[in-house]
Amino acid sequence: MKKSKKPVKVKNPIFPYIVLPLLAILLYANTFNSSYTMDDDVYITQHKSVQKGLKGIGEIFSHGSLYGFNQVGGTQPYRPITLLSFAIEKEIGKNNAPARHVMNVLLYALTAIFLYKLLLLVLGNNRIGIAFFASALFVVHPIHTEVVASIKSRDEILCFLFAILSLTALWRYNAIGKIKNLLTGTLYFFLCLLSKENGVTVAAIVPLTLFFFTPSKPQKIFMQWLPLFGTLIVYLVVRNGVMTGHSDGSETQIINNILNGAHNLGERYATNFVIMGKYLLLLLIPYPLSYDYSFNQIPITNWASAEAIISVLIYAGLFVYAVTRFREKDILSYCILYYFITISVVSNLFFMTGSTMAERFLFMPSLGFCIAATVLIARLVKNENAVNILKMKPAFYLLLIGVGIVFSVLTINRNGDWKNNYALFLSGVEAAPNSARTHGSLAYECKVRALKEQNPAARSQLFEQSVREFRKAADILPGYEYALYNLGVGYYEMGDDENALKTYLETLKYFPNHINANNNVGVIYFNRKKYDDAIVYFQKAASVDPNNANAVGNIGAIYQNKGDMQKAKEYYEKAIAISPSANVYLNLAKVYYTLGDGEKGKFYEAKGNEMKLSQ
Repeated sequence: MKKSKKPVKVKNPIFPYIVLPLLAILLYANTFNSSYTMDDDVYITQHKSVQKGLKGIGEIFSHGSLYGFNQVGGTQPYRPITLLSFAIEKEIGKNNAPARHVMNVLLYALTAIFLYKLLLLVLGNNRIGIAFFASALFVVHPIHTEVVASIKSRDEILCFLFAILSLTALWRYNAIGKIKNLLTGTLYFFLCLLSKENGVTVAAIVPLTLFFFTPSKPQKIFMQWLPLFGTLIVYLVVRNGVMTGHSDGSETQIINNILNGAHNLGERYATNFVIMGKYLLLLLIPYPLSYDYSFNQIPITNWASAEAIISVLIYAGLFVYAVTRFREKDILSYCILYYFITISVVSNLFFMTGSTMAERFLFMPSLGFCIAATVLIARLVKNENAVNILKMKPAFYLLLIGVGIVFSVLTINRNGDWKNNYALFLSGVEAAPNSARTHGSLAYECKVRALKEQNPAARSQLFEQSVREFRKAADILPGYEYALYNLGVGYYEMGDDENALKTYLETLKYFPNHINANNNVGVIYFNRKKYDDAIVYFQKAASVDPNNANAVGNIGAIYQNKGDMQKAKEYYEKAIAISPSANVYLNLAKVYYTLGDGEKGKFYEAKGNEMKLSQ
């Protein structure tokens, strides 16, 4: 029987610690001048706790992570470490978007360093080449562009970074038994959980890694795992303690997760496996990429779908290989199991999440792919055990560096899409043309730009683009409230009252209690002097929300135009009590003048003019 080779003792080269972070910085340097995009406002610029800087730390740790944005409790993320980093930046540099982008890239570069250090420990000195090139492949993979280029997605970077640090410390504890390493490893695991919930999978990755890459017996591994289990329990208790109120139900909306539209479990799991197949495909061929894959980019299907069947067969094959090679501690078996474990919590297979599919969900799982791909290429050219990174076989360099160059070009190009919302949403429409959300988001951004545009021709062009995209979104998902209502607004802004009215009425067919749609229908009828029709819609809006100052004030305007000044005065005063407005003050002044009360007329006229000047 051939004796196994002992690990080769070599001095680890210093250049990977320079090359890997430098590569990360160079690849993402074109994000440094990018703006806030997507949900950055939710977690940063419009997050009241974050905007308080260090004074908001107490709120950040005592509430769910969306509470500072919407003051709503219930089931929501709990990521205080990520929000803490945003609050510290606010304290130091206000709301400087470029500085936050630089920080994301630096954290990614730091992750690259610690990832390589971990792989050196795990794989051993006789696989230095695998450790380095797997780390490099991870750094250049385009699937990570969303995580690095989106400031909000720093939660993924921090979660993974702390996961690496935790595993490194616990590995050392396993090797030398110093209690310091156990404590630091457990602390890093807790910080990992507080960065993003995906960190729960680390509790399974640690024992898996120790089993595959150390001679430790299961009993010893179990004893080392117990502190992690205890930490996980503490985290769950803390998380449960800060969650208050009720969920807003967004996690069950079909626009967020197409699987909510499945009619039965057969459709749900068939569609789910189509999605899982697309994840594997994106790891192999990360093009084209989209920030969104929601309704109806991946439509509901059944088990007659070839995509679903092929995906199941691939995953079954991977599982069988992992199980049959488990006892031999084959590194490919480890990579497969690592991928299965880390993607499990976002896969929708075991419980429904708030998203159909997202590239950021592949950030941690992609490490399994990067190691496996590097090992497979090394085995192909018979170069797996390499103790010198600079003396690999030419074929190994040719294949991996070729892939690296292609991935790097794709990454740099993709970063440009994250420059601002318009570029991002436009790229989303191109990459995911069947998604209602990509069209709706582009439409809204066009509307925002149109309202700011001073050039009449450019303004008109943007409004036309906005209307086209909102119409496409509403056609893809009938009854899509966001698209329908804003389509009506777009028509109205363009001066097309007839189509605006039709669209608002279409909105009300799906959502009879839509306050703004009711109010806006009333405005159009009011402008046409159809006061009896108008008041029906104003009263409907006011009945749904008695504190809606617009609707209440508009009822006052109806009575004023119909000559009932007492009723007009009553509703104008109610509107002012809810929320003072210059126009209502001026209208109330006219009512008092008509009633012969010049003193009050002058008073409210002065109030209205004063408010107009201050706006």
